[in-house]
Amino acid sequence: MKAAVVSAAGRAAAGCAAAWFSHATLNRVARDSSSKLIRRTNYRGHQVSMLGGPAVAVAALATISLDPHAEPRVRRAAVLAGSVATLAGLLDDLSGTPGARGFRGHLGALRHGKVTTGTGKLGLIGAGGLMAGWCLEPPVSGPDDARESRRHDFRAIGYRLAAGAVIAAAANMANLLDLRPGRVLKAVIAAAAPIAASGAPGYRVAAITGGCAAGMLPLDLSEEVMLGDTGANCVGALLGVASVSGAKPRTVVGLLSVLAGLTALSERVSFSRVIEANPALNWVDHLGRRPAEDDPSAQAEQAGGVGDA
Repeated sequence: MKAAVVSAAGRAAAGCAAAWFSHATLNRVARDSSSKLIRRTNYRGHQVSMLGGPAVAVAALATISLDPHAEPRVRRAAVLAGSVATLAGLLDDLSGTPGARGFRGHLGALRHGKVTTGTGKLGLIGAGGLMAGWCLEPPVSGPDDARESRRHDFRAIGYRLAAGAVIAAAANMANLLDLRPGRVLKAVIAAAAPIAASGAPGYRVAAITGGCAAGMLPLDLSEEVMLGDTGANCVGALLGVASVSGAKPRTVVGLLSVLAGLTALSERVSFSRVIEANPALNWVDHLGRRPAEDDPSAQAEQAGGVGDA
């Protein structure tokens, strides 16, 4: 346990440094680029750099890929899920379809023959999550030959499908939370910390993801950058991989149930209003943020993480 904590702390520090370096490099490269591609108006009407998303995604994926001690299956799943989620988010950030929001909005548009970028993102993230879930191995307690037999067992197939669904749902859930500065990064750090300290097979991925989130948090809180779909989907997918790697089937099913329930709830309830109505959550949400005297009241956003900018 102690060794895992020390190892996780080192990887978190590496992720934090990588996020800072990645943003500094991208910011230097994009200094002369078109502002329409790298700047957006946030919820307060301020112009904010969109480089936070690519920076945190590049930092996390590179650090995980270069970790020589990461379990190969977990590393493969993390890089696959994170890369696909990053690509899907980037496409939506650059050319998102206006108007359609949430699952209902995008699927409703699809029923009328209109394919939105959010629908495409939903398909990409879902496919990436399922492929990543297929990379993972259900936990076994028997000898090595039991592992071989389980590969063709229906329970193993169900486990991989459920794990893939958790990864995709986690990517979308992170996007659902990315409606205020620092909110999703605080959630990622809080969720990654116990996984990183547990020594579970995905603890290295959790530590690196949490470290990258911590490295980007000050810039996000100060409204210098925003994650956009690119960053939020990536860190969510990586956290999903970390949470299901080595987890018992009942744990995976429980995670999927919680994520599915929250996603369905987001179609009807504004997460911002729920947070603001709870004193403890509201305090954590505002911790470190810029003074909010000119903040507008929370709007009843149909939060659907698919396709929101």
